[in-house]
Amino acid sequence: MILQGVERARSLAIAVVGIARARRSALLNPADLWDLVKVHCPEEHKPYWAGAYSSASAVAGLLQVEGFEKFKLEWHGPNPDKREVGELRRLIETKGVLFWDREPDQSWRIVDTQWLISHRDIWDHIHRQWPGGFRCRLCEMAENPQLDELKNEGRDIVHERCRPHLIQWRAIAAQYASEDEAQAADHAAGRQSRYEKVGGKPTKRLEAPIDG
Repeated sequence: MILQGVERARSLAIAVVGIARARRSALLNPADLWDLVKVHCPEEHKPYWAGAYSSASAVAGLLQVEGFEKFKLEWHGPNPDKREVGELRRLIETKGVLFWDREPDQSWRIVDTQWLISHRDIWDHIHRQWPGGFRCRLCEMAENPQLDELKNEGRDIVHERCRPHLIQWRAIAAQYASEDEAQAADHAAGRQSRYEKVGGKPTKRLEAPIDG
């Protein structure tokens, strides 16, 4: 089997979104990323991603080239409102998933920004005591302490790419005086948690297909 063009981009997008949904966030070297792509890609595409036409460097190259992003430079620096992205990145980001790489540690960051969608869960996340450490406040990824990936955001540290989503979560949590109020709002809106806590651990989260 050989995947090319749009079909290959869609297959890789499904895999990356699947990784994010399953893990919430992940810091992966190229070899581990490739292994997970082979797990989370569509079943009929597994022979391609495990075959001779694929490799750890090939997967990373596709994310870099077909998932490109460019910012228009203005006098004060890059303008996020003047951003161009490749089709692969568009497919992934429309599902609320972020991905980027850093050359110093040659690792990829993958984040599901929608791992919490119910206002009760968001209220709980914002108000619970944060254990600290070198972790992003939004995605809870344990970062490489040798890099500058995490920035100060008030009392928390967060990925720059996660920061807008954390601000949004804080605004949602600020609407409610208690967890019960947030839960009541979820019930009124028909908004369900993306996971259920079983023994303190989240079960598999609901997810929409790339086409959904």
